[in-house]
Amino acid sequence: VVLFQMLTGAVPYNHPNVRELGLMHIQAAVPRVESPLEPLPARLAEIVTTCMQKTPNLRFPGMRALLDAVPKVEVVAKRRDWTRWLGR
Repeated sequence: VVLFQMLTGAVPYNHPNVRELGLMHIQAAVPRVESPLEPLPARLAEIVTTCMQKTPNLRFPGMRALLDAVPKVEVVAKRRDWTRWLGR
């Protein structure tokens, strides 16, 4: 969720009613991971979406699988110079 917020500039779920907000975290579909600045590398959005899945077997099976996916994003990000605004 922290990575989602860093990339999108928003929390994944928002509702003024705490009960409804909790239900959204449990039941609502994972929102699209979209940057307000420019398109994200598709693989990065997929990684965040996978991490946020409600059903555990739809998430990465472990930290090793997640870490193995990250270098693939880095290669694409550098090739597209997508990293230029990460510090903003």
